This record gives sequence, structure tokens and C-alpha cells, in this order.
Amino acid sequence: MNIQKIYFFLLAGLLFLQGNAQVSLCYKLKKNDVFKVQQHSMQVITQEILGNKQEVTNNIVGTMNFTVKEVLDDSYEIEMVFLDLKLSMRSSELGEMVKIDATASNEDPQAKVFNGLINYPITIKMKTNGDILSVENSDSLIENMLTSADIKDEFIRELMKTSLEKEYGSKALSESYKQMTFFYPDKEVKVNDRWENTYTGQLSANSTWKLHSVDSIEAVITGKAKVKMNLEEPDVSMVLEGTQETKLITNLKNGFLKEMVVEAFAKGSSKISQIGDKDIPTTIKSKITYNLIK
Repeated sequence: MNIQKIYFFLLAGLLFLQGNAQVSLCYKLKKNDVFKVQQHSMQVITQEILGNKQEVTNNIVGTMNFTVKEVLDDSYEIEMVFLDLKLSMRSSELGEMVKIDATASNEDPQAKVFNGLINYPITIKMKTNGDILSVENSDSLIENMLTSADIKDEFIRELMKTSLEKEYGSKALSESYKQMTFFYPDKEVKVNDRWENTYTGQLSANSTWKLHSVDSIEAVITGKAKVKMNLEEPDVSMVLEGTQETKLITNLKNGFLKEMVVEAFAKGSSKISQIGDKDIPTTIKSKITYNLIK
């Protein structure tokens, strides 16, 4: 056997071992690690109301800073702050309905509310597989948002507090952050292995994940999920079902995401109290991207 053939078989053997080697996919964070992530979320809601098709497009761009404060046996305490947040809402019929830059000086009461998010720390407790155990300090965050808005009327303040708790309370934030952290298995895996996880809330997902590829630097993971959305508000309710697809690249050394794209489509019906108890055909198409920028 000549030297070229020996080299070929050695190389083939190494590639085989690399492709079938098991790896431990999890977070391996260190105290004082800092990660800056930019999130861009676009959501298009389409409804057929009394024969008319209406679309509402929601756009959110935000930058979050994550600092590891404590490393425990199988979990971490992580401080998160919003560094900036911009959001807009546009209707196909009414045009631009909301446009907010939370970091800008603004007398708009809505903008003042979101200004209370900026640089206000909350604590996330997260397992090494990315499951969120709890979010602490959310009550103080909501109070800071209300104080920032400078609302004097106690009745309006309580109404707004109830509304904010649905989006920024501990449970709501926990469900939100799971989408960008909870994708690791509880055991070692190799390329093409699959595993499952589930999270519940206003948006519930049963996900199947797959290790698409791995090298010494990063891992590529893909996921598919069946999702359900159940939203109950005083004036609006939605019940939708659909699918969600995720692709992400993570840093193999520390487990933190480098890039992540989540695309979802769901359909069902909604109800608006102003037009009675009639079911309104509704679809939601969304795309969320996360990029590590530090």
C-alpha cells in the first residue's frame, strides 16, 4: 500500500470518528462573562374582519446585555439589561400607529413607559441546558416603567400595571427568554442525533432538535416545533396553532448563541369585543433573529 492510500484511509478514519464523536452541548459560562445580543423581531398579523383583509405589522429591535453573576452546580445567575429598544406598529388601513424609541427623550407617555426598561437590571436563573428557572426583579422593573411614565391617576396606573405584568412579569419574561436559550439536550449527542423539549405559556412549543454539524469551534443546531398560541385580553382573544423552525449557531466553548433565526406561522381565530362574539380568521407570521455582537 503506497503512502497516498495510507493517508487517505487515515483521513477517512479521522472524519468518521469526528462525525460520530459524542459532544456535550450545554452552557459552560464563567463568572463575569458578558454577552451583548441584538434581537430583531417582525410579526405580521392578518385578519379578515367583515369581509375586509387587514394586516398589522409589529417591528421590534432591541439590544440586551447579559452578565454572568454567579456560577452554581447546575445553573447560573445572569443579570440582563436592555441597552436600547425600538418598536413600531403599522396597520394596512391606518398606517403607522405606534413608533417608539425607548432611549430617546420623549414626552409621549408610551415612550416614557418603555424608557423605564432601559438599563434596569433583572436576574435570570438558568440551568446548564438553557431552561429558565426564574426571572427575578420583574416587579421592580414594572414599577420603574410606571414611575418613568409619571402616571398620577391610580386607576390608570393599576390598569397599566396589570397589562405590563402580562408582558414583563416573571412568568412572561421566563417564557420569552426560553425561546433564545432552551435548546440543549440533557445528555451527550453526536451529529444527526435528535432530542425534544417543551415549554408552555401564552406560546407553547413542543420542539424536536437536531445536531446538524459540529467542529472544534461551534455547533449548528436546527429545530422544528408545533406551536400553540392562546392569548386572552379584556378586548381581544386569539387561539392559534402552527409550526416553528429554528436554526442556530452556538459557541462550543461557552454554549452561548452566535446567531439564531426563529420563523413561525400559525393560524386560527380571534375575537374582538367591539364587534361581538364572532370568530375572525387570523394568521400570524413571525421572524426573530438574534445576533451576538460582543
